[in-house]
Amino acid sequence: MDLMRARKPPPAGITLVELAYRETFTTDRARITLIPAGHVLGSAQVLVETEKGCLLYTVYGFTEEFAADLRYLGMDALALGGGNQLELLR
Repeated sequence: MDLMRARKPPPAGITLVELAYRETFTTDRARITLIPAGHVLGSAQVLVETEKGCLLYTVYGFTEEFAADLRYLGMDALALGGGNQLELLR
């Protein structure tokens, strides 16, 4: 985290939060959890849970089998890649 701050300090009013895998950060609007992605050292999927639903942000390719697994886990939406694709699961 210190290296990240030294390379590019956050904009005014932005607070960086260090979060370990499977540790949940809770705000007044959402719960955010990092889940190991497994394809690159240090990579993570981001699970965002709100009162309105759950979203998993990942770079994995979309398949119907993957979507079925996520539906089973109660996921409402899946964001892929650089945010250029959103799959509604329910």
